[in-house]
Amino acid sequence: MSRVLRVNVGVLRLIAFFIHLLNTPLGDRLWKGAIVVMDNLKVHYAERVRLSIESVGAKVKFLPPYSPDLSPIELCWSKL
Repeated sequence: MSRVLRVNVGVLRLIAFFIHLLNTPLGDRLWKGAIVVMDNLKVHYAERVRLSIESVGAKVKFLPPYSPDLSPIELCWSKL
């Protein structure tokens, strides 16, 4: 189930929401050895987010700072 945030939230609130997702539906889908690939949104680098992911034995990998070849939206716009 996808969730849409329609309000402007602070970084701490966004981190809390992300950790909540890790402890509920997303957390159920992670396993030891899973790899979570994230972009370079500043909140993704929060230590609490990384620790929550790693607490189930999953690993965190980040995309390069600017990687149009790995970004679906960049691929879409390149076709226009």
